[in-house]
Amino acid sequence: MPENSGRVWNINGLRHLPGLWEKIMECPCCSRTLTEVAQEDWTVEVCSGGCGGVWFDRFELARVDEADEAVAPALLNVETDPAVVERIDLSERRRCPHCNMIMMRHKFNPGIDIDVDTCPGCAGAWLDGGELAKIRDVPGDEEERTQAAHRHFNRLFWELGGHGED
Repeated sequence: MPENSGRVWNINGLRHLPGLWEKIMECPCCSRTLTEVAQEDWTVEVCSGGCGGVWFDRFELARVDEADEAVAPALLNVETDPAVVERIDLSERRRCPHCNMIMMRHKFNPGIDIDVDTCPGCAGAWLDGGELAKIRDVPGDEEERTQAAHRHFNRLFWELGGHGED
C-alpha cells in the first residue's frame, strides 16, 4: 500500500487509518456507511442521513430499551432522508452489517408491533428508524412486559387447543 500521509484508505470494506484497520459497516437497509454515536462508555452505529436505522452489538439494545435508561438523544432522533425511507422494503430479509449473515426477524415484544432483525452469528440487533423511541414508550418495566408476553402466549396456546393457563 502506498504511503498515505494520514489519509484514509478503503480496501475491501476495511478502513485504514495510520496504524489502525477498522471494519466499515454498511446499513443493511440502504447501504449507506453507518456512523458511530457515543452512548456513555460504548458506541452504537446509526444510518444518519439515510433510513435512520440503528445497529446494536450483542446485548447493547437491552441497555437502552426502557424509558428509565439513559440514551443519547442522537439515537432517538436519527436524521433521515425521506426519499431513502420511501424506497425501503420492510419485508426484505437483511444482512448483518457486522458479519454479513442473513438476520432473523422477530417481534421485539408480543404486545407491540415492532420487528427486530437479529443476527444469529454475532447476536447484534437492527432497529429501523424511529423504532427505538417506540420501544421505549411501551409502558411498564421489564417484569410487567414479561408477564404480558406470558399471558399473550398462554392465550395463543389455549386458542390452538393447548392447555395453557389464563
